[in-house]
Amino acid sequence: AGLRLVGLFGPSGAGKTAFARLLPRRWPDRYGEIATMSTRAPRVDDEGSFDIDEATFESLASSGAFVATTEIPAVKERRWYGYRWEDLRG
Repeated sequence: AGLRLVGLFGPSGAGKTAFARLLPRRWPDRYGEIATMSTRAPRVDDEGSFDIDEATFESLASSGAFVATTEIPAVKERRWYGYRWEDLRG
């Protein structure tokens, strides 16, 4: 059927992670979870993210490792998020 990438956007605490985890449980034949690469400060409670420094992120981006990237404005830091091709291919 082909690869589909679904992005969930909303403010902190809106339930994006809970919804993203619900989809593959409810419809395992249609949805799976993919890790996010991020330059944000690491959080203890986040199992679906690999937090890396900005230089590493930029290196991966320039080498074409990401299928999609985005910058999210933050007060204290510059945050980049991306999905790697290798994680999509599983």
